[in-house]
Amino acid sequence: MLTTLIPTLAASSIWWGLAIYDYVDTMRGYEIEDEPEPIEIKRSLPPTEHKKEMIQVKSERHCSVIDAKGEFVTFVLVQTHDQTNERGETESVQEIKSYSLKDGEQLVDAQPPLMRQHAGSTGFLSPIWGGSDWQETAAADEIAAWEQEHPAPEIKPAPMSNAELEAENKLLKAQIAAQSDRADFVEDCIAEMAMQVYNN
Repeated sequence: MLTTLIPTLAASSIWWGLAIYDYVDTMRGYEIEDEPEPIEIKRSLPPTEHKKEMIQVKSERHCSVIDAKGEFVTFVLVQTHDQTNERGETESVQEIKSYSLKDGEQLVDAQPPLMRQHAGSTGFLSPIWGGSDWQETAAADEIAAWEQEHPAPEIKPAPMSNAELEAENKLLKAQIAAQSDRADFVEDCIAEMAMQVYNN
């Protein structure tokens, strides 16, 4: 009986060995070649932290920049917003957009000075900030010399339209007719006076 079981066990071992080999070989096709990349989880900030990072502009205004002499430099936009300092206190901060003040320069709440274009026009030649408004620093003789160099342009009258020409022509005809009637009346008066003189 033992001689009968040995070939059976050997055949069974060979079969199981082949089955295990096929299983291992099959599983190799399912091996993951590359490990999946780790998923980056981004932590979203709570609404309160978003509010801290956002800068809310409280007000905007335009200001003139003057130098140490009070002369006009440029015109800028100034924004005011709240900012937390190192001590955790909230303070108002002014931010000049697209410009940085140089040494001696400062902001003034005023529009740029209006510069004169020619003689007879309004404005300044050499304006300077006087603390509350712009003031002219050019002397009278300097202004006169500048006006001679920059005379006022000649204003040419605009051409008249057809309707305006017709109205003017009508008016001239009426004036001519009135003068003719007056002349006739004067002649009649003179003739009548002459007849009375001759009759007497």
